[in-house]
Amino acid sequence: MKSANITVVGLGLMGSALARTLSDAGRKVTVWNRSPEKARAFEPGTVSVAKTIKEAITASSIIVVCVRDYEVTNHLLRVGEVERSLSGKAIIQLSTGTPSQAREASA
Repeated sequence: MKSANITVVGLGLMGSALARTLSDAGRKVTVWNRSPEKARAFEPGTVSVAKTIKEAITASSIIVVCVRDYEVTNHLLRVGEVERSLSGKAIIQLSTGTPSQAREASA
């Protein structure tokens, strides 16, 4: 999986740092944030900025989620075309949540 593309959803302190570190390591990185101004910090550069969450999800086989909690994650990812685009993707959830929320999301 070393050559796998990676998308980072959520560009707070952690998401931004992860996107920069992955890009510096030579990975092809796509980013997306609900507030577009946070993504502008990556333009122009080696990181691709997706205009929509669906575009961000379809860009990569690995999705790193760095948003506030599982409720926000569900609001972003469990929506029609976005949810269908998750098939076959590896999702790394770094948001705050409980063990039962993690099990539910995994299912």
